[in-house]
Amino acid sequence: IESSRDNVKVFIDDAFKFDLSKLEPLDVILSDLTLEPISALKATLRFTPLLKPKGKVLFVMKTGLSEEELDFPGLKILRVKDSKDRKERYYLLEKP
Repeated sequence: IESSRDNVKVFIDDAFKFDLSKLEPLDVILSDLTLEPISALKATLRFTPLLKPKGKVLFVMKTGLSEEELDFPGLKILRVKDSKDRKERYYLLEKP
């Protein structure tokens, strides 16, 4: 996708150790990590300070690992949808 869009950057790295100084302010964050939901949330929250106002986060929670309810500090939940064929719940979030 990065080669077909000049405004998209893809990084494959450890989300807990990634050097955030490599990033400019972000419009969108896609978080689809195969981790316990709370760990995936902690990794995602490292990046949210870089999110522009009204920026969006698509957070994919693996429901087969845990059914815990999550709190998304600093983000507003716009929509929640459960997958029909995967053990996933999708949260569309927005930074106010």
